[in-house]
Amino acid sequence: MLDYDNLKLRERTFLDFTDDEAIIGEIIGDKEFFLSHVTEENRASTFLEFADLTTDKKLSKAIQKEFDGELKSMFCE
Repeated sequence: MLDYDNLKLRERTFLDFTDDEAIIGEIIGDKEFFLSHVTEENRASTFLEFADLTTDKKLSKAIQKEFDGELKSMFCE
């Protein structure tokens, strides 16, 4: 069970929360390329995509809360 109060999302990627190759392929395609080019913006956007694909509403809310600033700037540009 996840500790939703201590997810450390800025230290992780959505890959830490799934090993489902179909989800990984849909979000990023190439894991190694993604991991070698992680930025806060793409970390936030891939977490958001992952949240849309998961049924874990608590995780989705935690992701949106943690990356609120990045998500707002991405959608306001």
